[in-house]
Amino acid sequence: MKSRHKLYFLFIYIFVLDNMNKIFFFTIIINSFFQLTIAQSNSNNLALGIGKKLYEADCSQCHLLLKKVSYSIPLEHIRQERGKQYVYQFTQNSAKLLALGNKTAQKVYKKYGRAPMPLYPNLTKNEIDAICDYIDGYSTRRNY
Repeated sequence: MKSRHKLYFLFIYIFVLDNMNKIFFFTIIINSFFQLTIAQSNSNNLALGIGKKLYEADCSQCHLLLKKVSYSIPLEHIRQERGKQYVYQFTQNSAKLLALGNKTAQKVYKKYGRAPMPLYPNLTKNEIDAICDYIDGYSTRRNY
């Protein structure tokens, strides 16, 4: 009986040693996943913070969150409605789109009282995305 126990423990010992690399590798993968998730979360929070600051500095005078006004378009989900490239181009230089005869830009310009949008040529695509992410998520975040 005792020899069975010795064999049993020897088998477990060999099994553990044999699989130690697998256990170590699995631990590294799990740890990396959680670190990546935390880094992504921090990155998203940073982008939302940047988006909020840019929105408040450049957009909030005309575009209100969750409220339609007669002189400007609502911006929530504008990328999905108009496409990213249009949003980038219009935000950076709406006058250029109007001059090129872009029908969507002309329609918006006429619908909202021919009020020109200020030009923001220095805003990068990442900054415009951060603003849009902040706006798109505002209604969801405020419900918590």
